[in-house]
Amino acid sequence: MHYNMRRLSELFIASNVFSYQPFYTNIIEITELDELNRRCHISMDRDIQDMIKFAKKLSAFRNFCPNDQLALIKYGCLETIIFRSTILYDINTEYWTLVLYSDNPTAGLFKLDLTTIVLLNPNRPNLMHREVVKAEQQLYIYLLQRYLYLRYRSDLETQTKLSKLMNPLKDLQIICDIEKRNGHEFYLENFGPILKEILYDITL
Repeated sequence: MHYNMRRLSELFIASNVFSYQPFYTNIIEITELDELNRRCHISMDRDIQDMIKFAKKLSAFRNFCPNDQLALIKYGCLETIIFRSTILYDINTEYWTLVLYSDNPTAGLFKLDLTTIVLLNPNRPNLMHREVVKAEQQLYIYLLQRYLYLRYRSDLETQTKLSKLMNPLKDLQIICDIEKRNGHEFYLENFGPILKEILYDITL
């Protein structure tokens, strides 16, 4: 139990990299595609840097060999960013809302855990120690399961909620591949060096 609590505490500390101080007090509606792309590219460059900082604060990630650290970031970064962006999508208004600050860490626990589960995918290319990565991913799945049980106090409800959270993750790779194809065709020239390196093996 102490070990699990230490991992949860570690998650919350690592998540501080995502806590941005608000610099806008008003809401900006973006309707032009060029402006949307420009802002998205800036945001994604920052998100990738923050995802790397987040990963490096996790002891599990730090214990991986350098090759596996690189593979997990390179092939999992876009999926984690896409996953986190879906949380900000409102299906009723069909809007994405960028929330720059939240003071409710408990509500964000499952998001942090799922982010780590997506990042620590043992099926990434070029991994040297898949079983080690898989064991760490399973630990975070277990922590998510325990969190759900403590919240709902029902094995059936816990398994139902867990399945609803985990099953959509299987579609992330498909979405990621589509995003890469569309990005390469339509707006690669506007990508910064970090995006080009992470997504398309292009170094400048």
